[in-house]
Amino acid sequence: MTKENETKENETHENETSGNNSQKSSLAARTGAETTGPSSVRAGKISTYPQRPR
Repeated sequence: MTKENETKENETHENETSGNNSQKSSLAARTGAETTGPSSVRAGKISTYPQRPR
């Protein structure tokens, strides 16, 4: 009985940490995509080389 309860507690803790990590990674991925996304890269290239559009 105690072993089963311990396993369940560990599983819930693992799920909580993994959920937080997934949320942080998704937020980081969103901000990273916004900062280093193709749109920002294109805008940077266009602003740096306005006469050389890809």
